[in-house]
Amino acid sequence: MSTVNVVCKRLLSIFILIIIILTSRYVFAEVNNFTDAERNLLKGIKTIRLDVNVISYKPEPYNIGSAIRKKLQLAGFDVISEEQNNYDAKIYVRYTERTCGQYSLSIMANSGEPGTCIECFILTTHDKLGTIFKADISSRTPYSVGGHVTLYGAAIREFENEFEFKYLGESVAVALSRPPITSGLVEGLISSDASDRKKALQLLERAGWVPKTPEQKAMVAIASANWNDCISIGQPAAEPLSKLLKTRDRAKAAWALGEIGDKYEVNLLLGEIGDKRAVVNRLIETLKHEYVDDTEVKLQVIIALGKLKDNLALETLKNFLNNGNTKVAEAAKEAIENIRSQK
Repeated sequence: MSTVNVVCKRLLSIFILIIIILTSRYVFAEVNNFTDAERNLLKGIKTIRLDVNVISYKPEPYNIGSAIRKKLQLAGFDVISEEQNNYDAKIYVRYTERTCGQYSLSIMANSGEPGTCIECFILTTHDKLGTIFKADISSRTPYSVGGHVTLYGAAIREFENEFEFKYLGESVAVALSRPPITSGLVEGLISSDASDRKKALQLLERAGWVPKTPEQKAMVAIASANWNDCISIGQPAAEPLSKLLKTRDRAKAAWALGEIGDKYEVNLLLGEIGDKRAVVNRLIETLKHEYVDDTEVKLQVIIALGKLKDNLALETLKNFLNNGNTKVAEAAKEAIENIRSQK
């Protein structure tokens, strides 16, 4: 195929994409507006044609086409290239990488190189139903980059962790009224990002997923920020709550863990002592982390350790007896007394 033909084909794809965006009847947020007959059409979609347009300042940009293809295949779809015409639906992808900002990192040999901004627009369409699903995803090189990752690599990592891209296959499956593979989405209920937890829950609810175990119910409560529900669930909520101790909700998670420890007998809190120790260790690690300067986090973690009554926490708690903050010092003293009081 000549260069002229390739360029013309690309321009035609972009023109069609713009027309579809301007004239489409549906977006993913309105997927419930489909009639039963239209839903049956959606369920019959098996083969998807993937049309990808990439613009980048990099000679070898991120292979967005390959990444999306894999996600769709894992979701159970057959994916064909834009040269083929036997398909049930189409996905148009417009992916752009451009330079943005200057970063100066002494730990990197390429100090001072530009960062990367990524924009990706994804549109799933059906010839009769119009737009079925669309996502507009953007990311960039974070301002704090450590280790040996390049600035470009850091931008790609941020992009791959964006919820809309990470769970693209599941999102398309739900939009097409097909049951998605829910295991990844269920784990997303305890994601480090609160907004991603809510998105995972919304997607699972659209898919008709219902929590079956007490632990899954606790994960739903966490995604909904219903901390009191976690306390009511009790023992099964302890493990998923402990995974939030490295997130911005660590103070709330620590408080809920402490309330669970106070409400239920310690030897029944987590069943096996090994499981209990895992949670106690995570609380101790939280006190040792860089965000230990957050007084509220310190207080809630110290109180939780006192209520869990594990001797493993004693040495760590002693370090806070002479803390400059009176509330923290008093909380540490009370926690130590609680632990030593156990018979």
